Amino acid sequence: MKIKSLLLTTVLIVLSVSISVLIAEFGTRILFPALVPSSQISFVAGKGDDPALGPRSTSLRQVKNTGDFDVTINFNKYGLRDAKDLATATPDDYFVAGDSLMFGWGVEEGQRFSDVLQNLIKTPVYNLAIPADINGYEKLVDYAKKNGAQVRKLILVISEETNLKDYEKNQAPVAHNRGPKRPLMYVKEYLMTHSALYFLVTSIIHKNPALKDLAVQFGLIIPNLEGIAQRPYSRGVLVSSADRTAKLASRYQTIVAVAPSRAHWYGDESDRAVARRIHSEFMELLLERELRVVDFRKTFEKSGSPLQYFFKNDGHWNPTGHAIGARAVAAYLTSGH
Repeated sequence: MKIKSLLLTTVLIVLSVSISVLIAEFGTRILFPALVPSSQISFVAGKGDDPALGPRSTSLRQVKNTGDFDVTINFNKYGLRDAKDLATATPDDYFVAGDSLMFGWGVEEGQRFSDVLQNLIKTPVYNLAIPADINGYEKLVDYAKKNGAQVRKLILVISEETNLKDYEKNQAPVAHNRGPKRPLMYVKEYLMTHSALYFLVTSIIHKNPALKDLAVQFGLIIPNLEGIAQRPYSRGVLVSSADRTAKLASRYQTIVAVAPSRAHWYGDESDRAVARRIHSEFMELLLERELRVVDFRKTFEKSGSPLQYFFKNDGHWNPTGHAIGARAVAAYLTSGH
């Protein structure tokens, strides 16, 4: 009898907790519609020669539970984040191809690199950025042309944290983080994309120093900079990435801009030395291929505080980073390159 009573009590407790969580989940969705997972930013995978895109003619939210950003993402009829119509683009206009950095992750549309650059050079700049690698960038440019864009001038932004890999084998060297991935992290990743209640609770935790410190101790929160994946050096990866960049660049009047990894400015000296070696050799390889190159690392380091151009709790550029990057490219263009 005691065992049956214990089992019954356990079942009742589980049911009660489950029902309470469900009520809290649906209550959160009603009270905070911006936190509903289906309203958050998402992408549609590409097939074959078609690139990944955003859901066409859709407005979504991009909210960071740390409070770093809460922005509206408007996808146009092409599935791109740009108010301009590709069909109106002329050969004198510029096109920006890049990953989530150039997409403007966490940044309002008008504050992005491409929009700021457009205002500086007084020439339309079309944004073709979607989280992707260099192969994806080529698909995006071809997609723009299929939709009527006359592409001649391309600004190709290569991110050291995401774009360097062996393109022949279609794989990057395995990067290592500063700690093992704990089992609870898998649960966390699932909840991040399925639960509005989780988002609300974690937002509260991030705003409470004591609760945040406790979550860090249990491994539920990895401090932003400590989560940087340390990319190992590979000459083959650098050569492959430079070759792939040059192949795409050769089709257009291209400027290649290199966005540096945050690993340049965080970690121990050995980690930073690897990051510097990767950057310097990749830059040399691009120049050997006679590409026109802008080095954002130099731009960021002029201030003496390069990490100020990134969000505090996210690896993407904040509005100030986008602005200074746009000014660097504008200066390069107006200097006669």
